[in-house]
Amino acid sequence: MKKRKMTMSDKVGIDRISELPDHIIIHHIFPFLDIKVIVQASILSNRWRYLWKSTPYLNFHLNQCPRTKKRINKSRFSTFVDRVLSLRDCVDIHTFSLHSKEILDTSRICTWLLIALRWNVENVFLDVDSSFNFGLPHNLFTLDNVQRLKLRFLSSSGMSKVLLPNSICSNSMIKSLELKLVKLPNGNSNGELVFSFPVLEDLVIGSCSHSHLSKFTISAPLLERLELSHPFQAGFGPTELNICTPKLKFLVYRGPIYGNYSFENLSQLFSAEIYIWEKVLIVEKEVFDQCIANILEGIHNVKKLAIPSGLVKAIAASPYMMGLLPGVFRNLRYTKLIDWTGDLCIQTITTFLEKLPQIGTFVWSKSAKIECHSRLTDMIDLFVNSIVIFLDMDTMCSFCLLHFLSSDLNKVQNQIHKQFVGKAGKIDSVTDSNEGYLILPHDFKQNLQNPSRESEILSFCKLGFLYEAIKLLNSTNPREISVKPVIYASLFQTCIKAHSFNHGLQLHSQVIKSGLDFDRFVGNSLLSMYFKLGFKFSETRKVFDNLFEKDVISWTSMISGYVRADKPKDSIEMFWKMLEFGIEPNAFTLSAVIKACSEIGDLRLGVCFHGLAFGRGFDSNYIVSALIDMYGRHDRIEECRRLFDEMPEPDAVCWTTVISALTQNDRFKEALGLFYFMHRAYRLFPDGFTFGTILTACGNLARMKQGKEVHAKVITSGNCGNLVVESSLLDMYGKCGLVEDSRRVYDRMQNKNVVSRCALLGAYCQNGDFKPVLILFREMEMNDMYCFGTLIRACAGLAVVRQGKEVHCQYLRKGGCGDVIVESALVDLYAKCGYINYAQRIFLGLPARNLITWNTMIRGFAQNGNAGEALSMFNEMVNQGTKPDYITFIAVLFACSHSGLVDQGREYFKIMDEVYKINAGIEHYSCMVDLLGRAGFIEEAEDLLGKSVYRDDLSLWGALLGACTSYSNLHVAERIAKKMMELDPKHHLSYVFLANIYKALGQWDDAEILRKLMKDRGVQKIPGQSWIDIKNEGSYLDTDNSGFFQNSDFRDKELQRQRPSSPMASGNQEDEESLLPQLLKEKLPRILQKYVQAFQADPRYHNDLRYVRVWIQLMDFVDEPRALLKIMEKYHIGTKQALFYQAYALHFVKLKNLRRQTKCTIWGSKPK
Repeated sequence: MKKRKMTMSDKVGIDRISELPDHIIIHHIFPFLDIKVIVQASILSNRWRYLWKSTPYLNFHLNQCPRTKKRINKSRFSTFVDRVLSLRDCVDIHTFSLHSKEILDTSRICTWLLIALRWNVENVFLDVDSSFNFGLPHNLFTLDNVQRLKLRFLSSSGMSKVLLPNSICSNSMIKSLELKLVKLPNGNSNGELVFSFPVLEDLVIGSCSHSHLSKFTISAPLLERLELSHPFQAGFGPTELNICTPKLKFLVYRGPIYGNYSFENLSQLFSAEIYIWEKVLIVEKEVFDQCIANILEGIHNVKKLAIPSGLVKAIAASPYMMGLLPGVFRNLRYTKLIDWTGDLCIQTITTFLEKLPQIGTFVWSKSAKIECHSRLTDMIDLFVNSIVIFLDMDTMCSFCLLHFLSSDLNKVQNQIHKQFVGKAGKIDSVTDSNEGYLILPHDFKQNLQNPSRESEILSFCKLGFLYEAIKLLNSTNPREISVKPVIYASLFQTCIKAHSFNHGLQLHSQVIKSGLDFDRFVGNSLLSMYFKLGFKFSETRKVFDNLFEKDVISWTSMISGYVRADKPKDSIEMFWKMLEFGIEPNAFTLSAVIKACSEIGDLRLGVCFHGLAFGRGFDSNYIVSALIDMYGRHDRIEECRRLFDEMPEPDAVCWTTVISALTQNDRFKEALGLFYFMHRAYRLFPDGFTFGTILTACGNLARMKQGKEVHAKVITSGNCGNLVVESSLLDMYGKCGLVEDSRRVYDRMQNKNVVSRCALLGAYCQNGDFKPVLILFREMEMNDMYCFGTLIRACAGLAVVRQGKEVHCQYLRKGGCGDVIVESALVDLYAKCGYINYAQRIFLGLPARNLITWNTMIRGFAQNGNAGEALSMFNEMVNQGTKPDYITFIAVLFACSHSGLVDQGREYFKIMDEVYKINAGIEHYSCMVDLLGRAGFIEEAEDLLGKSVYRDDLSLWGALLGACTSYSNLHVAERIAKKMMELDPKHHLSYVFLANIYKALGQWDDAEILRKLMKDRGVQKIPGQSWIDIKNEGSYLDTDNSGFFQNSDFRDKELQRQRPSSPMASGNQEDEESLLPQLLKEKLPRILQKYVQAFQADPRYHNDLRYVRVWIQLMDFVDEPRALLKIMEKYHIGTKQALFYQAYALHFVKLKNLRRQTKCTIWGSKPK
């Protein structure tokens, strides 16, 4: 059977809506419908029967409910709302909207709002009658899920009946807020109200009142649109209004002036409409004029301004305000006169326009019907003459719009033709409902009969209307365009503004077809578009190579483009090619090549360009900023300061550059001082880079107070959403020890990237809280190379080598190789875990080594008892030209201390001050005291400590007292312990060490008396903590005074007997304290033997000093000490420690074998 062809009627009957998926209907159709219509539509299909229950968009309109005798049935409407809210599915509500011009039960409205809030509603719109007082739910203003809130109330009396709570003033998540006919909150006791919204973007306040309001402040760093339309009812306005919104772009104020109103920090303001009721003077005339002057100064950056004619008259009558106009409105390009009053003469408008010659468009709207021929003539003469005289700087883009009622439009056109042409002609006009516009180019006297399409296209380009400009270009005959290069160059610039690369490609093809690619102006504009919008730099290079004529702008664009593409060497090569073609560089060219020299680290070439720039007289700010950055990267900070001090008027970029140079060279105090001087003396506003740099300085100085002050300035200046600033805040709080504040900043960040996540992990690492780093890493699922360095540092801090190896494998699988930061962390990890061979292998494989890498390897050798390798590594580092620092000498002295190298330690301590000019710190004195004390030079160590500037530091005296413990020097120990008790009676080490000495000498009664004194004074011994790996998870182990584990997970004594975590987890000294004197000799050998056997198979502990001491102490309880020493020598236990050879020497002294005793002593004094 032959198929029948489908007719048009059949096609019309196809049900396309039923074929749509549910999520399309719910999320793309239901949001535009009232909930009543959605419920009614459910009967059209079985599939839709219960679909309305899943909609997250609830729009209730009272006019949609049934009517009874032409009256709306409010009871049925309320019942309908109740049933919808009770029968809907358990899904979150996106929008709850209630519109009613009738009076509803206020308690039911509050109930509906509470139900919506329970389902995490995001948008709440209320437009209801508020003739009766009622309060809104408190949760409406405190929950973070509410992002958009519109409260529009109606009242027959015109007075507000709804009072807002104070909690609305600081809602942290609301982005859009509209208030109409409500009572503003009471504020504080002084009648001051502050609206502080950290993420608010849109704020509308209309006809609100408050009887006790004296000051109203709006502070919103991200606010972009603010409308104050009759913001306060008559007699209820505040005497002071402050607006501080740095990101504000659109401002509307309609109403009278009640007091001193000021707008501050409106640096990004684009459009403002100031409609002040000058006839309603609530304040005196002098106060009114001063307030208007403050408002004009506050909106000085505005580009588009709408003001009433009465305000123009008030400004023209004030010489002070007329004097402000040229300096205040430097960026003003568009002015709209809101209305026309009979007492506003043409001369007033002329006087006003004479002060603003840069205006490109003047719109006179809502004019009365013009019937007087002379008045129309005067008005036209005014506009034409003013445009011609004052807008001649941009003849292609200037035009004037005259706004009339549409009924007058033809009459005005005829009058213009009769006045200026005398013959039939046509002027472009646009009509919209009952209003009309006349478009008059500035030179319409000469070109009235033949209007130019070129000027219209350029006008659209200037306003950023790319689509309209291209549409007009396509509809224009190419022969009618005489300035094609200007047209296409402007279109390319408009593509950049509109971020439309596809339109730019289409225009590029038209340029090639029309042969305009040979024009220099078009070629440079085309090259600029590819630089800023292109995806591949190779395509940009092709455009440059195909340019017919290359001038200095073309070459400079390529040079700077290579710098931005991280190809500084190619940038310098391009500069040499430019010189070969005979093109002389300008200031921008030299600035770009100086930045390239900074990137590649060629200071000599950069100095040559410095001389070339100043030899040719190029001393602009961007040249000097590039030079300051170059010298700052090469530690030439004096040249940076000299260049900066010689600048006549440094701008904010120059200040930021020199502050950054100081921070890079660790001169943080100077950087902080310059920042305050820049802000207070020069009144320059810092940007995101300035804040990021100064927060780094505050963090390195641990200036918590100044850091919080800068954080407050970041909020008020609107830089909260800047990733650089917020990442610097994370780092600053972490370095100041405020990890919780760092986490709070991170949680509030709207946009997070790898840098911010690594900054948070680094904050935990810097404060020794390593376990959250591993947890957060798994939660964030990070795979960036930089995060591996932080994660490995955490593994090293926890000494969990298994997890560290896993991270190392991930790093290698990601293709990581040669990263100095990550591989330095790997060296530290393996060294701390006892795998010194792995650490050395990674170190030797590094392609480049910096000071941090050398310090890590030296410290690793020192920690593992390889003092000889540590000192050799130090000498190799010095021979290769790397200058040691504070940390380097800590590692060197630590190596000498744990290997008994007294003479070498003294020598290094001496050259640290005399040769390298490094002042000794607490760590250096601690190593020296420990070194001298271990060698038995107790008096010398005490003398060194007494002469140092750290003579009152408890840790140093504790190290000296610990040395007395080794040599059982009771007299000196009692003196040092007394000194420590005077400094801090609550410090436990002085009691513990002295008690151990008493026990070692057999004075058990004195030890018991000291322990009782410790108990009476309330001195608590701090329990030790260690990490242990059980089932691939690291956990804490705590020990009490008896040496037993206190962690509930590890109280199993069997586990303790099977595997102690380390020799440090519960040392033999604690076990001695836990035993009674009569049981000591019976229990102690078995305890020591348990420790010896537990770690004998693990080579990582063989040269650990504490483990070696256990073997030496065990010699006192064996019959053949020589056999024990032989076992130690066979398994290389302690052979790299001086203590081993001292024990051997003491053994030969007992055997009266002085020759071998001397030989062992000599061996012990040599570096191992």
